[in-house]
Amino acid sequence: MSQEVRPMSRLRTLLAYVGLVGVPTVGVVGVVHHGPSEPPSAHVGGSWTFTGAEGCVGAGLPLSIDQSGRFLRIAGVERASATVDHDRVRLVLPQGTGACAGHTATIDGVVAEDGRLVGELQVEGCASCPSPAAIVGTRSGGAR
Repeated sequence: MSQEVRPMSRLRTLLAYVGLVGVPTVGVVGVVHHGPSEPPSAHVGGSWTFTGAEGCVGAGLPLSIDQSGRFLRIAGVERASATVDHDRVRLVLPQGTGACAGHTATIDGVVAEDGRLVGELQVEGCASCPSPAAIVGTRSGGAR
């Protein structure tokens, strides 16, 4: 009887080893192989001033963006959301400011070679703001 149990026990041990060691090893090799080809997200953390849509949000909209990798947070703005995907940035301000206070403002743009954020501002339901409106963000201190 012990002769029949032993081959099944070895098979279970082998399958457990392959499952617990082999599968994670293949995953790590895949990440190491494909990771370097993935470009990093643009650095957008810091204090920004946005201009160009003065009728929508007032003159010189200031925003402070905290960044950790591809994760962004707009400091001091409740329920705001922000994303960065390589050089594309999307900021959503749920309350807006200026003439469009109370309306959701969305900034979609790209980080230009000179470090500015160039894009469009759209404000849902605000008659004072032609959508989309061109907007440019400049980082305080000119840092990149």
